Amino acid sequence: FSLHSASPSSFRWDPLDKAVEKLWFNGVVVVAAAGNQGQAGKPTPMAFAPGNDPFAITVGALDIHNSTNPERADTAPWSAWGYTLDGFAKPELSAPGRAIVGPVPADSTLATERPGQLLRTREGTYMTLSGTSLSAPIVAGIAADLLALRPTLTPDGVKGALMHEARSLRKVRTLAAGVGE
Repeated sequence: FSLHSASPSSFRWDPLDKAVEKLWFNGVVVVAAAGNQGQAGKPTPMAFAPGNDPFAITVGALDIHNSTNPERADTAPWSAWGYTLDGFAKPELSAPGRAIVGPVPADSTLATERPGQLLRTREGTYMTLSGTSLSAPIVAGIAADLLALRPTLTPDGVKGALMHEARSLRKVRTLAAGVGE
């Protein structure tokens, strides 16, 4: 999920959280964006569904500074992190989310509204975007790869495996990146 509810709430009452839990308890791994309401690296209440749900794998955004060196990665200042209204630390994991380049239809609404972010090549039209909405699909893809290798894993097993194997980030000394990348 690269979205969030309009109102802050406890995961116990929010209908989107209830839908997430129904999926989770029926064997579907749910990955959610942490949100972009971060306050210059300071914690903020993680109060919006579905990222506030303890059964979702919530993902924050990293700035990798155009490098493949993991030592350079740190959290994007707008990437939300903190505690839910129910006391759960979020996000659990982080993935690259700043200045991500991906394909976009040249005549799409997104391309029309943000022409300064387009890259036109012979191979097609691309766009540079930032946000936890770009980080979450990276983790969802890794979860899908993991399930392809080990299809009997439960959603809890996938979440546990991803968190266990995440690489901690030397430059991040808070919970801002969860357990790591």
